[in-house]
Amino acid sequence: MPIKISDHLKKNEKGKSADVAFLLPENWRLPDQMKAFQEWLIENKDLPPSDYSADVGFSPREDAFGGGGKLTIQSMQIMVNLNMEFYLSEYPDD
Repeated sequence: MPIKISDHLKKNEKGKSADVAFLLPENWRLPDQMKAFQEWLIENKDLPPSDYSADVGFSPREDAFGGGGKLTIQSMQIMVNLNMEFYLSEYPDD
């Protein structure tokens, strides 16, 4: 799942929140995901405001030595304008 963006005001045929986008489905590295998410936000900043969520599923990096992903002020402002909540979901590294 690495990045799932949903609209909770729109429903799919099963009555669940509508999927807006899936990003980097095979990449569980948080720095890569944050970069892709911020690029998506900039490209989609003109979506109509709704009740969005972005869930970033990640696994701890074996080669991690501090650092990681970041969320820029520009991205945070776009999220506020879209009415988007942000979740970090940590999964075990298999």
